[in-house]
Amino acid sequence: MKATVNRLGALLLAGLAALGGLAPTAYAQFNPNRFPSNFPVFTPQPINPNFQIAPGLRINQAAFNTAVMGRALGNIPPYAFGFNPYSSPLLNSSPFMPGGGFPSPMLSTNGGLGGFGGFPSTASLSTNPYGSGSSLTTGGGGYGGSSYGGGYGEDPGAGFLRGTSDVIREQGNYLKNVQSARIIQTSADTGRLDYRRRLIEEARYERMSQPTAEETRQLLLAGELNRARHEPPISDIISARSLNDLLHHLANDPARPKGPNIAVDDEVLKKINVTGVNPNGASVGLLKEEGNLQWPQPLMTGEFKAPRELLSKTLRNAVQNLKSGESVGSGSLNDLKTDLAQLNLLVSKSELSATDFIEAKSYLDQVAGAVRALGDKDVASYFNHRFNAKNVAELVDDMRTKGLDFAPAAPGDEGAYRALQQALAAYDYIVSPPASAKPAPTPPEVKQP
Repeated sequence: MKATVNRLGALLLAGLAALGGLAPTAYAQFNPNRFPSNFPVFTPQPINPNFQIAPGLRINQAAFNTAVMGRALGNIPPYAFGFNPYSSPLLNSSPFMPGGGFPSPMLSTNGGLGGFGGFPSTASLSTNPYGSGSSLTTGGGGYGGSSYGGGYGEDPGAGFLRGTSDVIREQGNYLKNVQSARIIQTSADTGRLDYRRRLIEEARYERMSQPTAEETRQLLLAGELNRARHEPPISDIISARSLNDLLHHLANDPARPKGPNIAVDDEVLKKINVTGVNPNGASVGLLKEEGNLQWPQPLMTGEFKAPRELLSKTLRNAVQNLKSGESVGSGSLNDLKTDLAQLNLLVSKSELSATDFIEAKSYLDQVAGAVRALGDKDVASYFNHRFNAKNVAELVDDMRTKGLDFAPAAPGDEGAYRALQQALAAYDYIVSPPASAKPAPTPPEVKQP
């Protein structure tokens, strides 16, 4: 009996030895010898230590966390992850352990082969130990190798490699994003420079398309001359504006040919007032009747009597001084200004009608112009001026040589001014016929950017 037991024990040990020889190596732990000799070796590249893979988590800290996790997982039994590292391919047809085989759980290229514990091999370098996706790229799945998820766990070596690959990949994405940002910034800078260039080109185009200040002034002078030639308003005539426009055009034309003999009546010239370079519109034409002013009816009432008589008396004395070639004293000028200011104040406070008020203010404005003219040092020459001209050509030459302009008309002299304007316009039209209208000069072509 004992011999029989010994023989059965020997046979059992031999069978176990045979089965042990057929059993494959368990892959519960990471075995670097599994990889072929030609497996590519990747040299680590320098990594930016300040790169943050999450808010407040730098790359150094992440690598440290990964290493700690790898060492911690190395101390956990493989079956704690839900698979049996000791399964045999002989049992791969069991309904309790389908699949079988021992492909690497770190590769996802073993489509139909089984993984650890007979479960389908779906592991990869991006597999979450606690689910079916990467912890950095996908959401967590079910527990690996269990009925609660589609994947299974990985060994610590695979987790370490996966974490390292994620870090390297994110470092590459960071560098790529930096370069993309630089390209976008360069494009923005180029666009800003192009915009400034377009602004400069547009400003230059507008300047080239607009007339210069001198061209604008010449256009205005041409418009004023054309206005003075063709029936100007009566206000332009009695203010001597139209007469001076025609005079300046004839006097300033050195190439002006000698025109026809257009006579000017002496009675007309006696009523024409002259002045020097006087921009304030002063004229002594109101004083030519020995200083006797022809007051309008609204100013002849009793309320204006006192200042009116004082002003008239002072003006008559000033005219006597002018006729003798003397200038008007400063005391007389101050008295005239005081009386004139009092008259203006009384008119403003009066209850005159609108028509009478306008007439009174208009006459007082003419008196104010005469008072201003009395303050001119050459007022005596203007007051005593006598024309020696018989026609328009001689009148223009006389005014040009003496540097005189026409002064505004005094009340009652409007007809003489109208006659002189017509004579000047006819003479100017003959010696300087208007040229045909020409289109405005076209600026040089400027290409739009």
